[in-house]
Amino acid sequence: MFHVGQKVVCVCTPDIIEEVAHLGEVLPQEGVVYTIRAIQDADPFYYSGEIAFLLFEIRNKSREGANLGTCEPNFHSALFRPLVEHKTNISVFTEMLTRQKEPV
Repeated sequence: MFHVGQKVVCVCTPDIIEEVAHLGEVLPQEGVVYTIRAIQDADPFYYSGEIAFLLFEIRNKSREGANLGTCEPNFHSALFRPLVEHKTNISVFTEMLTRQKEPV
């Protein structure tokens, strides 16, 4: 469902992510669009078998984690949804403007 380079929107900032705010890390903000830089396994202690992201727009320093060793903190995929981009095609409207009426 997700892939590197994909644009995603942060849909919530749960309480658990606020726990790392005191470490001076940059956190994703609700409603902001981000681009997936890497897809990793989420912390197996809390989220076994789930995925997490590193984001191009957010780069935090690596830190010692109790469960993963030293690594850059990632963000659980449940915090994001894919960005839906609608490609607007206005050709139907321009055709209406240029179409000539047929005589009756």
